[in-house]
Formats: sequence, C-alpha cells, structure tokens
Amino acid sequence: MTLLSHDRYCAEIADQVGRLRAVVTSGADLSATVPTCPDWSLEQLVRHTGGALR
Repeated sequence: MTLLSHDRYCAEIADQVGRLRAVVTSGADLSATVPTCPDWSLEQLVRHTGGALR
C-alpha cells in the first residue's frame, strides 16, 4: 500500500469534500440513501463528514 504525503492527503480531503458539497448544493434529496452505505441518508453522511472535519 502506498502512503500519501500529508499535503496529498489534505488535497484529497479538500477534493472529496468539494465533490460532496457540489452534490448537496445541486439540490440533491438529502433523504436519499447513500449507495455505498444503504443504511445512511445523504443528510447523515454530510453531518458525519462535517463533524469529522471540524
């Protein structure tokens, strides 16, 4: 397994959060289930991600 440098890790987080923000701000249904986490809604994923990145 290849380890990421700190800068690359931070850049990847910023990219992925940007992608999630784009989905949410596009008017996505926050009650929709997350395909990779079918027990979670999009709202739960956003709250979880936001809480983890504080």
